Amino acid sequence: MDNRLPTLLTIGPSHYCEKARWALDYLNIEYQEEICTPIFNMIHNRKYKAKTLPILLIDDLILKDSTEILQYLDKKTGYGTLYPIDGDEKKQVEELEDLFDKDLGTHTRRWAYFYILEREDLMIDIFCLGANPLEEAIFQTFFPIVKYMFKASMRINVQGAERSRSKIEQVFEKVENLLSDGRKYLTGDKITAADITFSSLALPIILPNGYSFRQGDKANLSDDDLNREMEVVEEKIYWIDRVPTIMADEVRAFRETKAGKFALEMYKNHRHQSILKN
Repeated sequence: MDNRLPTLLTIGPSHYCEKARWALDYLNIEYQEEICTPIFNMIHNRKYKAKTLPILLIDDLILKDSTEILQYLDKKTGYGTLYPIDGDEKKQVEELEDLFDKDLGTHTRRWAYFYILEREDLMIDIFCLGANPLEEAIFQTFFPIVKYMFKASMRINVQGAERSRSKIEQVFEKVENLLSDGRKYLTGDKITAADITFSSLALPIILPNGYSFRQGDKANLSDDDLNREMEVVEEKIYWIDRVPTIMADEVRAFRETKAGKFALEMYKNHRHQSILKN
């Protein structure tokens, strides 16, 4: 690790961590990422007095929440891109971001875990990609305990998954209403924190083809280098081909909605572009 660079502490597949990762890449901020597995995230949380990850260590500050991270990065870069300068426009972006944080991210996570928690092989591959060998070995050993903790803390069961799906559909309906006037992005003609937040937190239910969180720190690689990186990743986790069939079918259905298509387009057209390249 280079102590001179900002450090993003993450649980690799966390979509809230993806939100922070995307913002760093989009704003063209050089950083390093330290990926840890569940269990080991508690070490960071205790050290930095945080409740969860991501945590961003930057400019002698400790930023403990994905929204706090985006707000700070926008001020730091001075672009006024993630949060518009105009008060009314900024308020709309912040309200959407808050809605997605509370009513989308928590429910896409529970819905996805309902299906994949029973697939120990997939859970290990996803959570250990990018983590160090010691953490990987411990995660595998204690996976039954992690599984129990996840189920208990997030109330992962049939009823919970059904409630989460209903919440997801409500948020998707709101997004589709926003897009119904033909606008390119959620609040107009520019990408904001609202677009990045929605697309990131929709990740578990759209599973973009060829995407891996390990791409997050690869934004400046050449296409050839990125393709070589992905050849290795796809051997281990090619998302939709490995999730349970019933989940894959529902993911395809989410992809076909207007909101799902919007999130997929965001990944396709903007996930690996920085503001300097647009």
